[in-house]
Amino acid sequence: MSIKNFWQNFKNQPDIWFFYGFLLTFILSIRKILLFYPIREEFNEYSGIYLYISDIFLFLTLISHLISLKLYNKLKILSICRLAKITLIKPIFFLPLLFITWSFLSIFWSQNSEVALFRSLKILEFFCLYLYLTFKLQSNNFLKNTLLIIIFLAVFQSLLAIFQFIFQHSIGLFCLKESLISQDI
Repeated sequence: MSIKNFWQNFKNQPDIWFFYGFLLTFILSIRKILLFYPIREEFNEYSGIYLYISDIFLFLTLISHLISLKLYNKLKILSICRLAKITLIKPIFFLPLLFITWSFLSIFWSQNSEVALFRSLKILEFFCLYLYLTFKLQSNNFLKNTLLIIIFLAVFQSLLAIFQFIFQHSIGLFCLKESLISQDI
């Protein structure tokens, strides 16, 4: 595939390419710690707010999908509004919204409202991913490419785990944020 063809394909469906970028970076722990609250003067994974590279790709996916809905819609009403009226009535879409609402309400009695808000936004983010996938998985080509990427990533992680087990320490892929492991840790 030439660069010109790739660019044309990207311009036609940027949300799909950003989604593939999301899939490829989802397994990585590349993140920026925005804020964390130490527990007993130590870092705790669950008391922090992070920006992962996969979050950026997912945000770009959702935004470009919404823009493409607006641009390709011939009617004055956004197609997302029509889809919301049709699909949000169904329990499979409505019930997760109750959970998300409860999550946002729980911020009011949380001990750490910043982290609670961050976790609620993450739940909302994955609900938006769920909606995106329900609309996009109707295409066979999208499904096939998504499954190929997931299989590739599973093989990569499996090989990484096998080599870590054989050598009994980290392989050295610290640029990909590989966990630091060894026998004496």
